[in-house]
Amino acid sequence: YGIDGGSMWCEPWADPGNPVTISGKKTFEWYMGLANIPPQLDRRYFVCSLQSPTEEMIRHAAYHGLNVINLGAGVVPGSYTAADVEGTKGIVELAHKYGMKTYPFDAHALLSKKVDTVTDEQRLQWATERLNREGEREPWVYSAYGDYMCEDAEGWRDYMKRGFSGMMKEYGYDGLYYDFVHPILCYNDRHHADSPHLSSA
Repeated sequence: YGIDGGSMWCEPWADPGNPVTISGKKTFEWYMGLANIPPQLDRRYFVCSLQSPTEEMIRHAAYHGLNVINLGAGVVPGSYTAADVEGTKGIVELAHKYGMKTYPFDAHALLSKKVDTVTDEQRLQWATERLNREGEREPWVYSAYGDYMCEDAEGWRDYMKRGFSGMMKEYGYDGLYYDFVHPILCYNDRHHADSPHLSSA
């Protein structure tokens, strides 16, 4: 389907003249980009999102005009480490072999409780705080996926910089994708005495 005016178009990544029969174990992979019509668009990047692509999938994506791979949410927030280190490095090498760029998904405003390199005191210092129903401040827990950290916490900014720099060097990514970049009102007066303040990337 499409929106009139050409501001957005969505279509299946398929060739209707050559239908594919699917059998065996099915896994979910989703694609972003307009793989069927790159020649008709003045657009530099065509992106597909693949969690654990094989060489065949990467070659197929490159053949159809996709030139960037978003490697999906395979990083525990705040760990800056892929779930499969060697596998991720291999995917990056394969993508480069076929002329594609790669970047990881990262929920950069979140810190998972699974990350054991951060102390409890640091978590309190960096946390985005909100008001509960009683009007008391409390750390803002997003979900089991992670807790919100405040961009105005200097220690958190420094921690992110080190993490992202290390991740780029370790895996050879071509860029980064930040999620959770929306502004949030933070009541943690460890960051500003006159809180609330705005936490935003």
